[in-house]
Amino acid sequence: MVSSSDDSSVDWRAEAHRWRAETLRLQELVTKLTMQHAEQIELLQQRVSQLERDNEQLRRQLLGPTSEKMPPIGSEVRRKQRRSKKDGKAERRARAAARRTLQTERIFHPVPDDQRSCPQCNGDLVALGKPEESVEYEFVPARFVRRVHQREKLCCPCCNDHIVLAPAPPKVIDKSQYGPGFIGQLVTAKCADALPLYRQAKQLARDGVPIARSTMTDLFHRAAEILMPIYARMLVLIRQGRRVLADETSFRVQDKGQCRRGFIWTFITGGLVAYLYSPDRSGETPNKLLGGSPGILLCDGYTGYNKVCDVDGRDRAGCLAHMRRQRTKPILEGFKQWLLEQKPLHPPKSPIATAIGYALNQWDPLTAFLDDPGLPPDNNESERRLRLIALGRKNYLFAGHDLGAHNLAVLMSLVVSCETNDINPQRYLADVLLRVQDHPDKRIDELLPTNWSPLGA
Repeated sequence: MVSSSDDSSVDWRAEAHRWRAETLRLQELVTKLTMQHAEQIELLQQRVSQLERDNEQLRRQLLGPTSEKMPPIGSEVRRKQRRSKKDGKAERRARAAARRTLQTERIFHPVPDDQRSCPQCNGDLVALGKPEESVEYEFVPARFVRRVHQREKLCCPCCNDHIVLAPAPPKVIDKSQYGPGFIGQLVTAKCADALPLYRQAKQLARDGVPIARSTMTDLFHRAAEILMPIYARMLVLIRQGRRVLADETSFRVQDKGQCRRGFIWTFITGGLVAYLYSPDRSGETPNKLLGGSPGILLCDGYTGYNKVCDVDGRDRAGCLAHMRRQRTKPILEGFKQWLLEQKPLHPPKSPIATAIGYALNQWDPLTAFLDDPGLPPDNNESERRLRLIALGRKNYLFAGHDLGAHNLAVLMSLVVSCETNDINPQRYLADVLLRVQDHPDKRIDELLPTNWSPLGA
């Protein structure tokens, strides 16, 4: 038989065990809360640090000394576009020579009748040497001509059934009332100057040529279809290019009453600039054009170009515009050592750590230009070519459909390639829109902007 004292002893031990377990549980809970609190504090500290950095940058930009303020974008562009005095003189001479080729209109201003006699002897004045000349450049609004083509008809007076009709002049589009020069101007205004078709329609109406926007849209897309053989040849030559520059940007496309995001890609080699449209940003677009081709691809760190630069593809070169540019290999090597030393000293998500990580992860592509003298150290040319896309994105907002965006890419490829080769896009388009339709395929290279000469030149 167990005594009551033994029963009380058992109850006390059970109670002590229960309290001990509860104490351990509370200690674990306190430890867990402390860790969570520490993590939250660390996240808040990182957030505060980020906000302090952003605030400091804005403060310096708005309120700091002039030497510390960030310069306006316009002044930076102008600074980069400055030329030496020698280059400036050459440019002025080139502009003057171009102006001398303009159509010249000579206007003779006679001396008024009441001043044509001598006030001394009242005799008639005679001409003294050549007239004094001064030059004035005046703007004459664009002139549209209504051409009526009259085709001569001949018949034999003896044989009334023999009739000859003069051949019809060539047309870009059958049964169309608009000539190649008009279509070339329409395409150039949109692709080179980012001028939407509705604004062109307003200008044409002011000049006495009302034309429906739907007609202008049809002409624009029909031009892209006609010029497709030249565009296709450009893509072939870009694939064959030893060094290709590439970049991409978003572009809105209308779809069932709403806008979705597509992408315009640019690929550059030599004097050719080609744009491609795709409904997404996947790597299939650059891979379809360049996959399996030899050479070098200069691009940013976007993973969409990885398929092009795989084991059997192109070597990848990076853009130093995404990192502070250095001049020599020894400096770059020293800079890399400094990056390695600095990497563990900064929080992983801080801006400086992000920049250091990018530089180290992309080091081989970023320094590829050291081994290839013909490779530019940056991809700025591709990015410049996409600025026109960005300007158009603001002006005409979106493409009506995927095919419309594709046709825009086709025509912009030809227009921008013309400008790259110092060719007037309107003259080029007015010429090739007619010639390409019966030009031999094996001689299509003659119509490329890099090789083009006007018919009869």
